Amino acid sequence: MKQFIFILICLCFFTFVSFAQVVINGKIKNYDGDSKIHYQATQEGILSPVLKSKVVKPNKDGRFKIEYINKGVGTTRIHFKHLIFHFIHDENSQLNFEIDQNKIKFPEAENRSRESIDFVRDSIKQLALEVIEGDFAEINRFNNNSMRTSTISTFRVSGCSLSLMVQKLSTPKDVVDYIDSLTQIELTQINQLSNQLLIEHPEKSQKTEEIKQFLTSQVRAFYGSVFLNGMLLKRIEQNSLLNENPIVPHTIYNDEWIKLTEDFFTGITNNIKPTANSFEFNEFISNLTYTLENYKDIQLSQATISNDELVIERLLQPKLRLLDSLSLLDSSVVFAYKLENLNRFLNTQTFYSPTLLYAVHQMKKQFPNSKYFSEFDNEIEKLEAYVTSSSEQFDRAKVIETEYLHFLDLLEQFKGENVFIDVWATWCAPCVEDFKYKSVLKPYIDKEKITVLYISIDKKKWKRKWKENMKFNQLEGYHVLADEILIKDMWAFLGGREGVIPRYAIVDKSGKIILSDAARPSNRNKLIDQLNKLSL
Repeated sequence: MKQFIFILICLCFFTFVSFAQVVINGKIKNYDGDSKIHYQATQEGILSPVLKSKVVKPNKDGRFKIEYINKGVGTTRIHFKHLIFHFIHDENSQLNFEIDQNKIKFPEAENRSRESIDFVRDSIKQLALEVIEGDFAEINRFNNNSMRTSTISTFRVSGCSLSLMVQKLSTPKDVVDYIDSLTQIELTQINQLSNQLLIEHPEKSQKTEEIKQFLTSQVRAFYGSVFLNGMLLKRIEQNSLLNENPIVPHTIYNDEWIKLTEDFFTGITNNIKPTANSFEFNEFISNLTYTLENYKDIQLSQATISNDELVIERLLQPKLRLLDSLSLLDSSVVFAYKLENLNRFLNTQTFYSPTLLYAVHQMKKQFPNSKYFSEFDNEIEKLEAYVTSSSEQFDRAKVIETEYLHFLDLLEQFKGENVFIDVWATWCAPCVEDFKYKSVLKPYIDKEKITVLYISIDKKKWKRKWKENMKFNQLEGYHVLADEILIKDMWAFLGGREGVIPRYAIVDKSGKIILSDAARPSNRNKLIDQLNKLSL
């Protein structure tokens, strides 16, 4: 009897597992036999903007299947040949779709605007997508017919087609009318969809209402990000004018745009509900958090906190109280926010530090049952290697402790030597990225043809991070942590645009500057050619 009950329980369990899952059957007509499908799926109730894509290789006939266990309403984003297809489902959905690869043909991208790129991508997507069938087919046809789902990103310096339009509008009223019109078009379609679904599937009335609310929050979050990105673009444009002329009038971004942004904050509560299983919503939370911190900063001043302080602020003590007061947060949304920032920090060496490693361990304690952390195993291993190496001795990095006031006084210490100067900072990702190519300098160092002088423009309070970085990257040569006086004198000596790094220069044995803007180590051949012209 006990054996019978055990078998019955197992059968029930496997029946439930086989049933309670998302199954997406896809077919690529005219498949090239080589291209892969990348997809992002809702996990643990979250679809983060930074989730790593999983890969599926279709069969020779172009057929493929995506299956996974899901809880509640979720989203699957499928990427193929620079196109993105969005599918909304519940925990028991089965969907079928077909696309024709022969119809995915991008024209030459010659001097094409961002607006044009988004429009072309959307047009090709509509042309290539031929079939959507199965559960919630009407909703997924609607979702994939929206240009919203063809837009890659809504918060970046280059903008998207819609946020660039916001940037061009001249009054707050114009912006409000524009965002409202785009939002209302889709909300009207959602209401019509729900009515149609209730007629066709009356047994799914509760699920239909849940998905309707999900779609509503998704749409409002997306156009909220469009608005915030438009405001960012206005700030950037105003800042560009101020860099050229500090007394130029604030005609692009001023108090009326600040007031519009604040009005937007106060109007959010009634419009958007926490939806961590929506890519658009989680992206919106990140955009809103950044805006809340910076929307009054017209001149886009450089951050004054260190990377370690930023790690603490984003992972350990996130400043989300205002968002919480707007009823935009639940535990899943907070976790999604932390995951997004964790991904950024782990994939940018400038954030590597014992502080980040500590934050990783604390997050694992806070979310002990999450499988997300396994996705970061490789990055965490690199971080651990960094922390280990930064505590070890590295005798090929020679720190110059003397505080020079004049750049020429510093160079005087290298009289009779050819000097390759690398101006960098621990927060400068391109600077750190170029350290991967430092081997190009090694033969010249070994033959004593050059001396390498690394000049960091980090703040004094980031000295520990500076020393950790030189050890981890094995930066052989002399190191100076320059103060503001030396930095200013250095830029005057080197010329060019002040503060732009990475910056490289070559000084000959007489102290004369040969190249004030030398090639980067990653531009190997050009730099070798420049170094070969130096006399021994």
